[in-house]
Amino acid sequence: MVVDFWCGTTAVWQSCTWSTEKQTNVAFSTSEAEYIAITSGFKEAKYFINLMQMEMKLRVTPIRSRVDNIGAGYMAVHSVTNKRTKHIDLRYHYVREQISEFKNFEMEYVATKATETSSPNHLTEDSLKSIEIP
Repeated sequence: MVVDFWCGTTAVWQSCTWSTEKQTNVAFSTSEAEYIAITSGFKEAKYFINLMQMEMKLRVTPIRSRVDNIGAGYMAVHSVTNKRTKHIDLRYHYVREQISEFKNFEMEYVATKATETSSPNHLTEDSLKSIEIP
């Protein structure tokens, strides 16, 4: 995950985090796999939000998160419980909590073709303009 910190239209600094780990569970669908990945990304981003709010005294408005899987995005925004989603572990529903209750993130669908042709900087510029310096 790459996080750019913006002051107006100028990037102040860039932070890049990544991790690899052995898969601990088996997803039954691509939507579930994407949903689990969204949860992991939100947890990492939440660390940066807390850092900016508590330590740097920056105000962070909801961060726009982009997903290229319609099913995963729908599960994240809506409280869906049916025969295909009821087996998903409760710890992955952290995403719903962050979107609906705390309003830290907003979900947006981006077509796979759009993510392939766009530069990574273009995708992060819009979402990271949500940081406001007091």
